Amino acid sequence: FQRAGIPWETPQSTPIDRLHTGKGLIALARALAGNADPTTAVELTGRDWLAVFSHPARSLTRTSALADRLPPIATAGDWANLAAAADPERDAADIAAANAVAEGLTTIGSHAAAFPTTDSWTGYVDRWIASVEELCPAPAPHYAPVLEAGLAAVEELRLLDAVEPEVAKQAFHSRVQRALERAQVQLKERIGGVRVLSAM
Repeated sequence: FQRAGIPWETPQSTPIDRLHTGKGLIALARALAGNADPTTAVELTGRDWLAVFSHPARSLTRTSALADRLPPIATAGDWANLAAAADPERDAADIAAANAVAEGLTTIGSHAAAFPTTDSWTGYVDRWIASVEELCPAPAPHYAPVLEAGLAAVEELRLLDAVEPEVAKQAFHSRVQRALERAQVQLKERIGGVRVLSAM
């Protein structure tokens, strides 16, 4: 096609963990599993499709600098304590950012805490999908393909009901993480109009 000058288009499958939105969804999965450490928190604050962080938390430079002051296992409470310990006259922006991160992590934490100790695969998947949809209520259209690919990968875990009627929470979250890391989305390299479905 290229040699003949014919416009063409070919679909490609890309692992979502190589894409910005996919990395954010995987970070959200870690947080829903109860692992919202400072590195994960900073990863999440930069995702504008995630509705739980207000504007002061959106400065990656500031939140990264604040995260460096926290221990690796810091929680929402540690972010709030960081804000409380700051000088309101000199550190107003830091206080606003730390409080905004704390509030966002608290919201995500409430979803994480709602997962029961054990459940069916379908029960867990229902809760996980509902949490993601509530935390990301109206993502912009250009995020949709990656987010939908991730959700579809998690939806497939329902099939495990047939072999394991009950599963522990930690095992479910570990499987979600693996499913997202293996999920792929079809992107298109477009150079015109002819669609090439396969190179074979």
